[in-house]
Amino acid sequence: MSRRKRGGNENSKSKLVLVLLTLTGLSFFGLDRMYAGQIGMGVGKLLTLGGLGIWFLVDGLRVIHNALTKSQEGLFGITSWNDDIELAFKVALGIIVLQVIGSVVGGIVGAVTNSSHSAPAKKEKENTKPATKPANPDGQTDKEGLNLIQGNMYN
Repeated sequence: MSRRKRGGNENSKSKLVLVLLTLTGLSFFGLDRMYAGQIGMGVGKLLTLGGLGIWFLVDGLRVIHNALTKSQEGLFGITSWNDDIELAFKVALGIIVLQVIGSVVGGIVGAVTNSSHSAPAKKEKENTKPATKPANPDGQTDKEGLNLIQGNMYN
C-alpha cells in the first residue's frame, strides 16, 4: 500500500525522525515538511510561523496519529518508512506520556508556589491616632479650630 511520489520516485524516510521533529516542536518551523522533501511547503510553514499555529497543530496531530496507529501509510509525500514502525510507536507514546506528566507536575508546582506567595501575611493592628485637621495654607488656626483667613479675628 505504498504511494509513489510524482514522477514515480520512491521517497523513503525514517518515521522515528519525523516523530521526533514533531514532538520536540521543531515542526513549527517547517522542519517536518523539509525532512519529507517538501522544501517549499516547509519554507512556507516557517514564514507563516506554522500557519499561525494551525498548520503546526494539524500536521502534529497527523504525525502523532500515524505513529500511534502504527500506520504503514506515508505522510507529506513520504511513500514508505525505512525504519521500525514499532520503535516509532514506542518513542511517540513515551514522549507524550512524559510531556503529560511534566505538565501535571508543573501545574501542581505552579499552583503551590503561587498560593504560598499570594496569601497576605497577617499583621497586628497598630494603634494609630486619628488624623488631625490640616492647617490652612498660612498654618494659622484659632482656639476653636476655625481657620483664620484674615488676621483680623484675634481675641
